[in-house]
Amino acid sequence: MPVLSLPEPTPAAPAKPAPRPPSPPAEGPRPAKVTLAGLARHLAILPLPARTLTLVTANVDGLPPLEATVVRWAAARARALVAKLGSRERFVVSYRREVLGLTGIGIGSVLAGDGLLVGLAAIARRLSASGLVEARAGAAFAASLSGIAAPETTPVARDLLEEAARGRFPPPLASLVDSFGDPDADEGALKERAARLASAPSAGPDSLAGVVLLARSLLDGDDLAALADATRARAGGTTARG
Repeated sequence: MPVLSLPEPTPAAPAKPAPRPPSPPAEGPRPAKVTLAGLARHLAILPLPARTLTLVTANVDGLPPLEATVVRWAAARARALVAKLGSRERFVVSYRREVLGLTGIGIGSVLAGDGLLVGLAAIARRLSASGLVEARAGAAFAASLSGIAAPETTPVARDLLEEAARGRFPPPLASLVDSFGDPDADEGALKERAARLASAPSAGPDSLAGVVLLARSLLDGDDLAALADATRARAGGTTARG
């Protein structure tokens, strides 16, 4: 009797492995936090050279008349920019007049006014990321630094301003600002960074003044009184102007 030949069963296809859930994106380094208490503490301990103190306090005692005029002008324009950031001005044009009033002021390849602007931009970006400066105000100020006309300042300073408008800063300034105001920051390391910035050739003391001016504008009366005492004590111990 013939035997019915059945086809061999088709082997079952191997089961597909269950799809894996997508891996979470790797987290980059989180920006260091900023607190008002941290800002007050760091402002009180930072070593400030005489040039920085002069721009921050607008104290022109002992300066030659021309230099005193430059300091008064630069300090007034910088304070006006700080006030606009504090009042949350969101339009680029609101900052442009003061920026043009500062750029090109001073002596050297990077001028005092330009150094102040770069320092202000660096700390404004840091404080915007922490919510202490309104983000759109910080962005408008940064944008106002771009496109400075060639006759207004030097090529080196203009390049620094263009970089600052894009959130890029000289390493000594970026290194200081990255941990400025963080209550957990190593204070010894912070002082060393401030000293390196103060001795930097690209308007370091002027950039440091920009950082200090905006940071201290956020403090209340008690913090400012303590800071004023510390500032007077440091100024009294300073004999050379840098």
